[in-house]
Amino acid sequence: MSPRPLLVTASHDDSIRYWDIAEERILETIVVKDSQINALAIAPNGNYILAGGYQNVKLFDALHATNQNQALQTYAVHEKNVTSLGFTADAVAIFTGSDDGTARVWDRRSPKLSCMSAFRLNVAINSVALHRNQTEFLVADAAGGLYIWDIRMNKSDSLQLELNSNEFVTCVDIDSASKQVAAITNRGKVFLYSVSDTKILSEGQHPNAALMFRYAAHPSYGLRCRFSPDGKWLITTAGDDLPRLWDVSQALAEQPTLSLKRSFEGEKLPNNRGLENDTWIWDAAFTNDSTKIIIPGTDRVTRLFDIESGNEIRRCTGHAKGITAIAFWDPCSRQR
Repeated sequence: MSPRPLLVTASHDDSIRYWDIAEERILETIVVKDSQINALAIAPNGNYILAGGYQNVKLFDALHATNQNQALQTYAVHEKNVTSLGFTADAVAIFTGSDDGTARVWDRRSPKLSCMSAFRLNVAINSVALHRNQTEFLVADAAGGLYIWDIRMNKSDSLQLELNSNEFVTCVDIDSASKQVAAITNRGKVFLYSVSDTKILSEGQHPNAALMFRYAAHPSYGLRCRFSPDGKWLITTAGDDLPRLWDVSQALAEQPTLSLKRSFEGEKLPNNRGLENDTWIWDAAFTNDSTKIIIPGTDRVTRLFDIESGNEIRRCTGHAKGITAIAFWDPCSRQR
């Protein structure tokens, strides 16, 4: 395949699919029988796709179908499910988080993928996000912790959270300028922070971070929060089948404000009753110009919406079961 905008989806139907979203057609289908795929990432140069499942991550060629669509490499990286992953900006390293209570950074230059650094907690890690300085990570765990982990200083600290009993962060994200951090909880609550775009942790000081907003984004289990590439929008998804788009463009202003831009709802496929958790939206992704948003559903459909109008303008169908993760890459625009 030649370089083009690439959408990748993973599903409970044991497949990963590459899509041409403009033409609403499948480019490639990869069957993955050994594990459900929990997370996807595309390398900044668009050459590779990373898929996280039970105990391992798989590296796929994003440009060519090779070896009957088998993974280029399968790496054993954790003892339990891989819940979060991504590439560093130069794609030399990857990072992972897992139910086994560890977040790790791996050197891809080693044939066996050597671990460069590890952050160990006593409970499952739900989400990991990378600061643009490439040395600090945001790590959320299942016990209600939200940490800054600096692999260069071998130091960590926590961000302020006020959680109810049995509440915890399910997803954390940082905007492309590394000035805002968002975290969504299993109670549908969102925390929005202002952070330093150079370094959050400093020697002998508290984290360079301030809680700007805390609000109820959804009435049900929160699943994902993602910033748009321009930092203007924050999308949140939950178990209520109603992704919500928040205008955070003035969240760091002298008089900060935050508002709900809109919710997205697509026309459902017929005969969809009886699907397990058919209202859960597990993921979301923006186009690189921040004018459109891609939302997959447990109803087996991935939809492209126009942000300004709220209209559904494309849909990709083909999965036999609900979609668990997506990733999007565009060669014509700057990547996060």
